[in-house]
Amino acid sequence: MALTKKIKKNCNYFEGWYYRLINPVSKKSLAFIPGISLGKDKHAFIQLLTSDGLIDYYRFPVNQFSYKKPLTIKIADNFFNKKALEVNLNGVNKISGSLKLTDIQPLSFNLMGPFALLPNLPCYHGVISMQHKVNGTLKINNEVSHWNNLGYIETDKGHSFPNGHIWLQCNSFRNCKNLSLSCAISEITIARRSIPVCYILIHHNNKRYYFTTWLGAKTKHIIYKNNNLNLIIKQRNHDLKINILMPQNYLKEKNLLVSPSQGSMVSHVNEILNANIHLTYLHKNRTIIDDKGTMCAVEIKNIHYLYP
Repeated sequence: MALTKKIKKNCNYFEGWYYRLINPVSKKSLAFIPGISLGKDKHAFIQLLTSDGLIDYYRFPVNQFSYKKPLTIKIADNFFNKKALEVNLNGVNKISGSLKLTDIQPLSFNLMGPFALLPNLPCYHGVISMQHKVNGTLKINNEVSHWNNLGYIETDKGHSFPNGHIWLQCNSFRNCKNLSLSCAISEITIARRSIPVCYILIHHNNKRYYFTTWLGAKTKHIIYKNNNLNLIIKQRNHDLKINILMPQNYLKEKNLLVSPSQGSMVSHVNEILNANIHLTYLHKNRTIIDDKGTMCAVEIKNIHYLYP
């Protein structure tokens, strides 16, 4: 059912888009999350998250939301598409400004593959642009910031976030400037059986490497201890190792984003934008990628659902 039709019906549904800005030099990052919630308390929203720990949630009436394909979102005086975004937000935190997006790097097919065709999944995930250029100016609480760096766009829709999930995203690596990671590992139920699935994409020097459940990828190792997350994913003769080191304050309340449950924005999830990452990719025991990065975005929820 098209989004415009869902808005007119009573249905427990949400849809959101994630626009991230990354400045590896100043070690600053920011995310805007425009979306719509069609649960019991229907409303449109824009969430704000910064690497400095600033979080805000802006509510709007549903009639101030509009969406046109392929990607044009309007919420009151705020606009988001593949070429630009413009924000005029007034709340506890006041934000205004406009940014141009160029050199978008879209996917040629859905990262979920055939799983995107399964009915009644709680959440459907997609990547819109792995990496692109961002240029413009934002004013946040009278502080002006100039952006001439990198960006990333993705989307989620459904009724709820999965019971358990790990989500990672990074564009700022030390050695390779043309390296991006998008990683989603979550729990889904198929035929009354709960299984972990992964949708992972690496963009490296104009090549793309996919680690997905529908291509045979399996999560062999998950350990989260003392703010360290270690993952090992194997896909035939391909091996992916990811080590994440998070700040000590990761689990504090100030890092809580609002998240959907049965279409209503009533749940919460911890997210930060400034973790460190070590990414290693081997093919037939030959190292393709071995790089460290900063400003990695991280979400972790109920990781025990995902243990192999």
